[in-house]
Amino acid sequence: DQPEGVPNIERMLVRHPAFAKLNSAKANHRPVIILGKPFWENTLINKKVEALYQLKVEKSPNLKQLLARYRESRATENQRNRELNALTRHISDLKKNNRQKRSYYRRHNQDASLDRLFRAEEKEYEEQKRAIDEKYRPILRACELSPEDRDLFSNLKTKCKQAILQAFSHYLYGLTHSKGGRLTLCWANATTGFNHHSNNYGAHDPSSPEELSAMMSEINRSWCFEGSLRKTYLKQALKASDALVLKSAELTTIAEEFLSSVNLNSLSDSLDK
Repeated sequence: DQPEGVPNIERMLVRHPAFAKLNSAKANHRPVIILGKPFWENTLINKKVEALYQLKVEKSPNLKQLLARYRESRATENQRNRELNALTRHISDLKKNNRQKRSYYRRHNQDASLDRLFRAEEKEYEEQKRAIDEKYRPILRACELSPEDRDLFSNLKTKCKQAILQAFSHYLYGLTHSKGGRLTLCWANATTGFNHHSNNYGAHDPSSPEELSAMMSEINRSWCFEGSLRKTYLKQALKASDALVLKSAELTTIAEEFLSSVNLNSLSDSLDK
């Protein structure tokens, strides 16, 4: 929208705009270069993952029942641990109060009596600890989840996060292609997947949101290299002088905007497909 060069006087004399009306359209077709990743830890993604997770659980009677058992199990474990900790503190206080007896036994060389004192304290602790464990064992056994059920919850949280990240890729891809734009993903001094050699350099135009999502998850860029690379040099290398270069800070801002308006109900439905 801010054309460069000399205005066309002939156009102005016939009451036409000084510049051809192509500038507005060109602005909409500005290419985008991605160099970096969002700092997801600085966004609301964990809260959104938890919200989507809870939404999925509420829509599934089976998951809802399992979650109720899991919460009962955790509450019971916490109560048992509180009682065990209180017992440990009690025994510790008891030992402190018996220091005078220990001193007396040591002064009078009554090691046998001292041993009996130690054994009595340990016996009291073990008996009370056993009583607490036996009281809570049947409750914990009744609401214990199988390894498969625990994996079900763990996998669901992973799927919820993946769904949000994939939705972000669709959002980013849609923004850059909404008016005929172009998106180029760049990486420098990066590792890919399980390849920990950080000498990978390249650039690629993803052909779909799915390809963009896969590339953003697989390519681990070098934050140090990203910070030192000048946008001007990158645009020259890619022959895109008017491109918009998005580094991690800018992508984090876009990610925050996306998370603030993401439709969790729609994502929840997509997880069923």
